[in-house]
Amino acid sequence: MVQAFLELKREGVTLLLVEQNLQVARTLGDQVAVMDDGRVVHSGRMAELSADEALQHRLLGLTL
Repeated sequence: MVQAFLELKREGVTLLLVEQNLQVARTLGDQVAVMDDGRVVHSGRMAELSADEALQHRLLGLTL
């Protein structure tokens, strides 16, 4: 499934993905929105979230 999404991404298709698997989200995502209890508590570039371990821990309780 990830490979199919990556191919669509390479073709310029915009995808909206709701995903709890952080590795999949990191592989596919350019932008990220983190939700807690139905509210967006963070939004931004996936690369920024991936690079900031303190932010990961604060938002997700873990690090990527």
